[in-house]
Amino acid sequence: MEELATVTVHVVDDDDAVRDSMSVLLESYGATVELYPSARAFLERVHMEDDGACLLLDLNMPGMSGIELLGELKKGGDVLPVIAMTGQCDASVRTKVTDAGALALLEKPIGEEELVGAIARAVAGTASP
Repeated sequence: MEELATVTVHVVDDDDAVRDSMSVLLESYGATVELYPSARAFLERVHMEDDGACLLLDLNMPGMSGIELLGELKKGGDVLPVIAMTGQCDASVRTKVTDAGALALLEKPIGEEELVGAIARAVAGTASP
């Protein structure tokens, strides 16, 4: 079982149930979890210089999408590791996400081991798309 005791996970998803379930799961592994209902809310509140942090980002949200948020982060030169998640994945989405700088793309529903492992690798700097 991976330990995430020193990790802060920023979860950006417009679905309340997804945010809540991610929070309960990740906190059970010792992570600190910050929740955001939109990309704009994330941009308004987050500090990118956090060490030991990563962003768990839904791609399909109203307003600013996850892909658009990735673009904003890349333009700003922010280096927070990003794990994207989506319910609809194909080769073009995978390419867009990796080109935009995400370290991994997970397809919903996401298995517990897959999610925790991806976060641990992202924070350690060893994630792969």
